[in-house]
Amino acid sequence: MVTEINGDLLQSTAQVIAHQVNCMGVAGAGLAKQIMDKYPENLHFYLNHCSRFSADYLLGTALFVECTDGKIIANLFGQKRFGRDNKMYTDYGALDTALGFLRKFMDEKGLTSVAFPYKLGCGLGGGDWKVVKNVIKKRFGDLDCYIYKLAKHGEK
Repeated sequence: MVTEINGDLLQSTAQVIAHQVNCMGVAGAGLAKQIMDKYPENLHFYLNHCSRFSADYLLGTALFVECTDGKIIANLFGQKRFGRDNKMYTDYGALDTALGFLRKFMDEKGLTSVAFPYKLGCGLGGGDWKVVKNVIKKRFGDLDCYIYKLAKHGEK
């Protein structure tokens, strides 16, 4: 079941925290930066992984990092490049494929809960939330799937 929660994704009790990353080894803004700051081991593996493979190879894959607190970070390579110019960087097909790798990983490990950010791939990635949310529901609707939305000042 997909449940939307007003709260901080980084405080989730889900076994897996999933987020979209680019294939260039840059996590200098947005949620990716926040995750890399909280989980420096994830940053280390992400940078190493990006340095070893081409962007074309990485697009549509996923990197799973088990962190020291037991949380698993799913780095979903759903965009080749990055930018802050309101262009579309999210590749829906690649993101769907990466989410498929995440589902397979979770099934193989017996994991049953996953947390996503609200508007995954739709902020700096420029994607359409209706499209992305439907893919998440299709792939994870039968698990404990949480979508975290930070409330803006004054919202509840």
